[in-house]
Amino acid sequence: MSQNQQQLSSANGVGNGLPGNLYPKHEGEDDPVFPDQTHKVPVTEAIKYRRRAQIAEQQVEQLTQQLDVQQQQQQDMQERLDEMVLEKELAGQLVQAGATDIEVVLLLAKEKMKNSKDGSRDLRGLIERLRNEKPQLFSGMADSGGSGWAGLTAGVRGQSNGPVSNLSRLAQQAQRSGNRKDMQEYLRQRRAVRG
Repeated sequence: MSQNQQQLSSANGVGNGLPGNLYPKHEGEDDPVFPDQTHKVPVTEAIKYRRRAQIAEQQVEQLTQQLDVQQQQQQDMQERLDEMVLEKELAGQLVQAGATDIEVVLLLAKEKMKNSKDGSRDLRGLIERLRNEKPQLFSGMADSGGSGWAGLTAGVRGQSNGPVSNLSRLAQQAQRSGNRKDMQEYLRQRRAVRG
């Protein structure tokens, strides 16, 4: 060794019992005078970094899965909302068309829409087809004046005994309030009187 190398070695602690390098010397390597320019990381640090990277990758995977689940839930909720809006609009048009039993006609209309090949949502055309196919589900006096309720049936208008006068009162209340619950109660009572 030259004198300069010996001085550097002793400055690094080599030869005086102190570790000269932080990293062990491998066979076949020269004793470096200056530390290598590439940054070497101790094995324990490398293990920590790898563990952190694996944990981060797992978290990314979990978050991606959660995002997919939330997007699917959002899509399902949007479909249900669209279905509810369509049902409400259809029920309103069925009332205007003079449907006597909203629940039955609504179910038939939804079934026809589900089975339609073109997937169109022409509600007026659908209601007209239902009216032609099942005229017994519609009253003959559809209100076109804009109030949205069909007129009273002949059975209600012609009689004035107890149950029918109650039925008349329910029909008038439903017509005045425009409330769907009132209309359903009127229809329920009317079916009970007929039955």
